[in-house]
Amino acid sequence: MWKGLGRGANIASVSNSLNWEQGSWLGLSRGDVAHPYLERLVAETGGTAHLGVLREGEVVSLFNVQRRPDPFRGWPTNSGYCTSLGTAFITFLPDPELQTLLKRLPLKALTTATITRFSQLKDELKRVREQGYAVDNEEFEEGLKCIGAPVQDHSDKVIADISIAGPALRLARPQMPVMIRSVVKAAEELSLALGYRKERTAANPHFLAG
Repeated sequence: MWKGLGRGANIASVSNSLNWEQGSWLGLSRGDVAHPYLERLVAETGGTAHLGVLREGEVVSLFNVQRRPDPFRGWPTNSGYCTSLGTAFITFLPDPELQTLLKRLPLKALTTATITRFSQLKDELKRVREQGYAVDNEEFEEGLKCIGAPVQDHSDKVIADISIAGPALRLARPQMPVMIRSVVKAAEELSLALGYRKERTAANPHFLAG
């Protein structure tokens, strides 16, 4: 848990059962490395900032920072297809790992905007790879929008991702370019802090090409 974030912000672990050894392996277990970037996102966007990791085949929110109580539902399981935190991560998985994970995703409609077909998901992952960030347009919950971008380490591997989530009215189309820039910048700067030095490259040319 982080303490003393200031400016009314507070942080919570989304899953009490999270394996903290994984966080230690990422160098992020206490949040000291990621904290400044998440807090800055909250200050810039007014949304809830998340740091996500892959745990046992599911993308989970390792930490979050929020300035006000979050009125939206709790974090979903099997969320790789319906949240920006999920798609921003799984897009860059090695192809065998991605294929295995996709077989576990239910592609269940949570809203009228949820991706429910494999062909749609494939197109979405291609889009995320090309633009370097993911957007959840009320796919997980009506009235909630999210933007996520991948975080890489010194080995160029995507080990986490950063996202912001907030009411659709706050993340409306006119505000999206500014919000996207904030998320991508935070993810890139955290990557540099973890030793990343090269330009991000496509991870799944075979799966995403056809």
